[in-house]
Amino acid sequence: MPNSPFGHDTAHTVHTAIEEDHQEVFRRIDQLEQVLRTPSPEQESLISLHFQALVQHQVDHFSREEELMQTHSCPNYLRHRQEHRRVIRELQTALDHWQQYTDIDAIRTYLVDVFPNWLHRHIATMDKVALPYSKVL
Repeated sequence: MPNSPFGHDTAHTVHTAIEEDHQEVFRRIDQLEQVLRTPSPEQESLISLHFQALVQHQVDHFSREEELMQTHSCPNYLRHRQEHRRVIRELQTALDHWQQYTDIDAIRTYLVDVFPNWLHRHIATMDKVALPYSKVL
């Protein structure tokens, strides 16, 4: 799979729908990076709009992933779900901080470095261990 324009290369999982979700989240991160790089009168509202969509995408993605894991009795399901919940809280906290302070530097650090780095590690480790159990789908 090719790198995105900003260098996000998705680690492959064995489940097509989950892999498509992973590609979509990196596409959304790329969109936010572009908005962050392009000052405009609409920049703050565009960041809010795209960031809210990113959070909702992750909530939906994690729900789909967890359903697959439960259906196929994946090991470490509870630990995996706990990590998803932690990251959703972190995403929501970052979004709330943005909405309260509109701090471009803080949101850029989170969306360009912190979250994508976590996501790469999560896909390469936890997802790669769990998702082979759903290979039959």
